[in-house]
Amino acid sequence: MLAKPTCGAGDKKAFWNLFCEREAVGSGVYGTVYRARYRSDGRIVAVKSCKLPPEKEFGFNADVVREITLLKSLHHPNIVRIEEVFQYIDNGQFKAFMVMELCSRSLRDMLETRQRGLDTEVTKVILRQILQGLEYCHARRVAHRDLKPENILLVDDLMGNISIKLADFGLSRIASCPTKAYSPNQVTALYRAPEVFYGSSEYSMPVDIWSVGCIFAEMVRGKRLFGGGATGDLAVIRDIQRKLGDPKQTDLTYDFDRDPVRISPFPEQPLSAYVCREEYAGPLDSIGVDLLSQMLLYDPRRRIRACQALEHQYFSAVNHQIHSHCTVDERQYLDTQLRGPAVGGDFDGAYR
Repeated sequence: MLAKPTCGAGDKKAFWNLFCEREAVGSGVYGTVYRARYRSDGRIVAVKSCKLPPEKEFGFNADVVREITLLKSLHHPNIVRIEEVFQYIDNGQFKAFMVMELCSRSLRDMLETRQRGLDTEVTKVILRQILQGLEYCHARRVAHRDLKPENILLVDDLMGNISIKLADFGLSRIASCPTKAYSPNQVTALYRAPEVFYGSSEYSMPVDIWSVGCIFAEMVRGKRLFGGGATGDLAVIRDIQRKLGDPKQTDLTYDFDRDPVRISPFPEQPLSAYVCREEYAGPLDSIGVDLLSQMLLYDPRRRIRACQALEHQYFSAVNHQIHSHCTVDERQYLDTQLRGPAVGGDFDGAYR
């Protein structure tokens, strides 16, 4: 059972009096995200409100409790930092504000400006930091379960260096041994591992590695590897099968022939056909394709682990503090601070 998160308590007005200015920069299913400046020291933070109805456990939705609990226990440079939680009662309902470090934008924002994909060195540095954060989580048996560019946040310093923060742990789980059954279809369809598509409820950390593989390919291509413009489950899994071929019986732990998704057999395709084109800003070489191939294996038992991926030859010559290669427009927020924070993922307009 999740432990009750440490919270402050009081009224809403007292909380906002801590800040001399605030600006709503986005909203979504889980509430509103604000950019706020502390009155005491002028520090700028992101404030994520939780407008969910009260539930049995501590008055919060289970996803909110889970995210607060995990973020308070995970301390790593590549994981978004939660500073404090303020709990209050509004019209008889428990609500909360989560004060988090300010992140300037998401990986999705960067990809939307790079139609030909990212340069090779930028891809390597971003991927390496994603894997570092994931290695830390997996070493503590935490599976993120919703990795996608929207939930990977970027922080640029005034020197142009870039750092990565994993965010939005609302769907995360602590893996058990023996494996516990989890809800299927939690991961966003475009980054969802095949075992989840095919209805498996016993999955763990390898689902994150598949998602990272999809993100890796998207950074190279400037567009998603699977699904194209479609987001439906059937369209995505059929595109996976079209590009990787059908899984073998030995790849899965159930009878694939009885699965309704399977319509006709597809031959296995080389991944190089999709990530090595000269039109990309940083096409993969054979070493990069090897790493990607180990991330996108049907069999989760054979998929490379985060710690193993970090030792892969692909990272042998990576510059650990690469410049973010921001354009002048992309770096304006460093001086003006007018851009809103990309916090927690999935907040409509939070990064625009």
